[in-house]
Amino acid sequence: MAKNVISLLLLFLLPFGIFAQTKKIEFSYEPLKVISNDIYVDSVIDSRADKSLIGFASYDNLKGKINLKNGASEALSGFFRFNFPNSYGNLPVVVEIKDLYVTKTKTDYFDSIKTNLNLVIHYKVDDSIYAQYPYEVSSSINAINGFKDIEKEIRYCIEIAFKGFIVENIKLIYDYKSKFKDTQEDSPSKARDIVDPSISLNSEQKSHKTYSTAVGLVPSMGATSLGVSLSIYSFVNQKEDQKILLPMVVNIDYLMVTDYFIRQYGYSNAKFSYYKLGVNPLLRIYKKAYFSFTGQFVLGFDSMGGDTRLVVGLNLGQGFYYFPNKGFYCGFGIYEYASSSRVYPFDLGLKLEFGVKF
Repeated sequence: MAKNVISLLLLFLLPFGIFAQTKKIEFSYEPLKVISNDIYVDSVIDSRADKSLIGFASYDNLKGKINLKNGASEALSGFFRFNFPNSYGNLPVVVEIKDLYVTKTKTDYFDSIKTNLNLVIHYKVDDSIYAQYPYEVSSSINAINGFKDIEKEIRYCIEIAFKGFIVENIKLIYDYKSKFKDTQEDSPSKARDIVDPSISLNSEQKSHKTYSTAVGLVPSMGATSLGVSLSIYSFVNQKEDQKILLPMVVNIDYLMVTDYFIRQYGYSNAKFSYYKLGVNPLLRIYKKAYFSFTGQFVLGFDSMGGDTRLVVGLNLGQGFYYFPNKGFYCGFGIYEYASSSRVYPFDLGLKLEFGVKF
């Protein structure tokens, strides 16, 4: 009887034991599809805070760690040396892994794999590291080959990042190669003259321009109103690893305000139109999670019984948001409003927001 109980316990705990272990993926050396091989990867730096994993695999309520065999830095170093070997006259680069995160969710029919890779590529001459080029790539697929497809998706994200670097710097790469050949009989230190020494690691980080837009709906419920807004965000040259994002935001509001206030003046209807101008910074609190603070100055007019008056006020809001690089975003929070309007003098309420970033 005791043996049967122990056997049942072992059978029950076996899946948890398996998922408690880290699944180590061997990263195979396969060629990348890039338009130039006139660069070589000198070294790989893994600057992530947690190097013990690259993500998680989950099935039902079970969850296990995923990592590359021998760690991301060593696994990718060999992969890069295979694809970008040290050849005479090739531009040397240093690859920094800022973020590598993978989730694998198993269903009855397929595996849902999501990958996010953030690389910074530096080019190097002698012992000096020059300008930084950040690239963040995300992918999402439904797969049937399990962990093998994770390796494939990481390779795909690397390929996209390096294609971007080569396209943006094709002139630098070819100039370096041709000028390096011209100096081959001189001192190797003359290769420093090929690049602009004013662009150093201590100078302002160079980044390719990025543009993204988000559009969402914001239903709200307050003490004195019900409403819905259309929000349009514009992220221009906002690097995804910034601590604070400052998007340009346009809101179009539609409000139904209680008639309690106008009835105090003896009227049954009135008009109120206004504009809001302010700031809406997003403070990163964890990866794609942000704390939002809204501060807006309100200026408008209300009209009651033929009497039109200027209205000034203040609209504040605080909330928590999930903003990915692309795809569905959402958030919730509270707002506080106060103005000199006779129609809509104050409000306090809750708001939700959901939309798409592209």
